[in-house]
Amino acid sequence: MAFVLTSCSDSNTKSPIPESHPAYKFYQIANAGPTSLDVCESCGGVEIYLIDYEMIEPLAQGVIKIRYKYTGKMYLGVSFSEGGMMTTVDLCCWPWEQPTSEAEFYNDRGVIYRRNDFYDKAISNFTRAIDMNPQYAEAYKNRGFAYGLKEKHDEAISDLDKAIELSPQYAEALRLRGRNYADKGLYDKAISDYSRAIELNPRFAIAYINRGAAYANKGQHEKVVYDLSKAIEVNPRYAIAYYHRAIAHIFLKNYDSSWDDIKKAQALGCQIDPSFIAELRRVTGREK
Repeated sequence: MAFVLTSCSDSNTKSPIPESHPAYKFYQIANAGPTSLDVCESCGGVEIYLIDYEMIEPLAQGVIKIRYKYTGKMYLGVSFSEGGMMTTVDLCCWPWEQPTSEAEFYNDRGVIYRRNDFYDKAISNFTRAIDMNPQYAEAYKNRGFAYGLKEKHDEAISDLDKAIELSPQYAEALRLRGRNYADKGLYDKAISDYSRAIELNPRFAIAYINRGAAYANKGQHEKVVYDLSKAIEVNPRYAIAYYHRAIAHIFLKNYDSSWDDIKKAQALGCQIDPSFIAELRRVTGREK
């Protein structure tokens, strides 16, 4: 996806961005010539990876409305060039709906940084949100998520404890705490958290997958099959669930079922480890 900026602005042309919006200042700067990521961030924006987004509509030259593919949340993007001999065009983004508080602004910006793998910047923004609102359960959950991605599991669990203390029905915080317990090898604690999350949301497909993985680490493969079957019941296109269920079926010597799940996973675009296919062929004496 390419974006083109004008080399100068027309003073008679109305800005596509309201002056009250934090993107307005950056739009004026970017429209006048090359700028930088630092300026983007100083105006409250975040550079993103476009592969995770889809364009909804162009609003003006260099200004677009985009949607994050995995949540459906809308963003306003302003393209900019940093100049130089090999000019590239980047995109600076803000949430489409402006936050109702400064704490929400930093939380939203932290989420964008986390999605783009800038975990330290994400944590810094979540921390600012928490400093402004110490009762902000979502910001604790998000900072815990980011700490987990950095494999700082104790810090992650501490933040997720706080999110759950503030919001005891927070299924996603429970799931994420379970993930961090599992990463520490504390599978019983992980299973307990996943189970609580599922009680709160019986259609929580990823929680079933996570609990299934914890059961797999405990060698309880019947329970793995049950949980992955529940995930597939919720979302029949969940390719990784078919793949992991195929692995569980091998341990249970359900070889035909394992082949069936591998075919379904492949049909949904899942890349299967060749060594797993080789082992399945060896134990079944079948090619497919």
